[in-house]
Amino acid sequence: MSERPASDIDAAAVCSLIEAVDAGFQRTPLVGVGEMHWCPEVLEQMFALIEAPAVQAHTQTVVVEFGSERHQGMLDRYLAGEALSDTALSLICEDTLHGVLWSPWVYQQFFEHVRRVNQTLPPSKRWRVLLAEAAFDWQTATETRWQAAMDERDARYADCVTRHVLARDDKALLIFGAMHLIKSTLPDARAPSMGTLLARQLTTLWPVIDGPTHTEATAAWPIGSVIVLDDAPAVGRWPFDGFTRKGQGVGYTRNYCDMLWHAGAFTRTVCLPEGRLSDAGWLERTRARIETRSVERQRQLWQLFPEHVLNELGVALASGSFLESELN
Repeated sequence: MSERPASDIDAAAVCSLIEAVDAGFQRTPLVGVGEMHWCPEVLEQMFALIEAPAVQAHTQTVVVEFGSERHQGMLDRYLAGEALSDTALSLICEDTLHGVLWSPWVYQQFFEHVRRVNQTLPPSKRWRVLLAEAAFDWQTATETRWQAAMDERDARYADCVTRHVLARDDKALLIFGAMHLIKSTLPDARAPSMGTLLARQLTTLWPVIDGPTHTEATAAWPIGSVIVLDDAPAVGRWPFDGFTRKGQGVGYTRNYCDMLWHAGAFTRTVCLPEGRLSDAGWLERTRARIETRSVERQRQLWQLFPEHVLNELGVALASGSFLESELN
């Protein structure tokens, strides 16, 4: 990564996450905050946005990637105060194209947090969480159908936001994996990102965590703060390939996002929670979904599971690496 002088980051361009989202809503009806899969600490920091009066003043709608629209009614009732079993709450996240990806508890905890906040608010001010992923029929699933649904995913996300938010002249907070929120599609992408499709209505915050490639960028940048690129032109000219593993020489950061959020000194770790691995029901449902995939995809997905669980399930596994898309 090229040298980045501390002078690139003007103090006037730096604000808090809540201030950044507030400012974003003054620019556009949609504000997207990028999430990092397998790094729960990033999403945990977004819990504060649900509680913040400055955010509540703009919207009571948050649209998320980590849930199937099939369960929208069930989630609506839960957020309104109806009791829901742990299994039912888990189904909202796991009944998706990448159910294993949402196995960390933080995604269920997000729904629980919204429910608690709603209990402190009058009915007219309560949050609604929209589940953006289109329902997928696992009973008739094949590898071909799964891939077709994957290819349509960002277009479906954009359609959900357009129908349920923009068409109603409303505003919404979007919480998605950061790559879905970029406002220019990378050269090797199979389809345009949701952020590209909604670029004129969207302000995007890209999350940055400390690591070998980010040391220079974050050295003079307070943890938890946001850089507004319009107020820091030199930062906007930083190469975006320093913030993503998706490609080299893809251009300036300002072409992909509007703000950079220094989320903290965290590490992405692919690790299934022990509570999931000891849950016979979750294992049975997950196994049934994995077995609809191609032989190669099954092998890659099973790489996420520890050996003792594979032995208990009777799964024989050749060596290999986990599925790359489970980290992105």
